[in-house]
Parts: sequence; structure tokens; C-alpha cells
Amino acid sequence: MERTGFINDDYSCYRINPDLYHHLFESMQKDKKNRGNEINFTLLKQIGEGEINQQVDFDVIVQSLEFYKNTVSQ
Repeated sequence: MERTGFINDDYSCYRINPDLYHHLFESMQKDKKNRGNEINFTLLKQIGEGEINQQVDFDVIVQSLEFYKNTVSQ
């Protein structure tokens, strides 16, 4: 939770309507870094250490958006 506190303190909150998750997913599918039907992300293994070309399922993306929605400053 230390990381979420840092993010909340230093960055503005962006409210995402859950009804728009599918639209966000469709936009993510159009990114030029993707290969085939896989959406590629650069994810943090730990602070300062990223892992490129990581594929994430739609369900995990939704879980991440829900986590963000529930932990950002109100």
C-alpha cells in the first residue's frame, strides 16, 4: 500500500467509469506494440525494474482498473 499512497499523493485521480472498460480494452488492442491479438504491456517487476512485452488478459486488466478505482483518493 506504500506505492498506492505515493501515487495518490503525487498524481491526480482519474475516475474511470466501469461501463467503459470494454472501450478501453478496444483502444489498448490498437497499440502498435501489440503482436497479433495479444496486448503488450511494460510492467514493473519492482520499482525501477520493468519487464517489456508482457501479455495481460482482459480479466486482469479489469481487476487492475477495479483496484485503481478502489484505492485512489476520493
